[in-house]
Amino acid sequence: DHNTHPIVNGDYLVIHNGVFGYAELPVGKSDTWKFTEILKNEAKRKKVRTRETEKKLIEKLLNEAGGYHSIFIYSWRTSELYYFKSPTASFYWDATGLLGATNADRFPVLAVKAVSKVL
Repeated sequence: DHNTHPIVNGDYLVIHNGVFGYAELPVGKSDTWKFTEILKNEAKRKKVRTRETEKKLIEKLLNEAGGYHSIFIYSWRTSELYYFKSPTASFYWDATGLLGATNADRFPVLAVKAVSKVL
C-alpha cells in the first residue's frame, strides 16, 4: 500500500496518472514515489520557500523525468495545489470541465460477462 495514491513524501502529496520515463526504479517503489523523493530532496536542498520557485522546480523535475503524466501536487511547504499535464498524455476533459479518465481510444473498455459459480 505504500505505492498507492496519493503518495505523501515529505512536504508533498502527489496523485499521478501516467508514466514517468525513469530508466530505473528502486526495488518495490513506483515511478511516482521516485518523483516525490527527488522533489522532496531538491526542495529541501534549494530551500524552496515561494510558490514561484517551487513551481519552476516542479516543472524542471517533470521535464527531466520524461514520460507522460497528468499530476496533482499539493505542497505543505507553500500551501499550494499544482496541476500539470504533459502534452503527450492521452487524457481528456469531460463535458463538466473536470479531468476525465484516460482516452478511451487508447485504452478501450471491454465488456466482460460476469460468471458466477457455486462451489
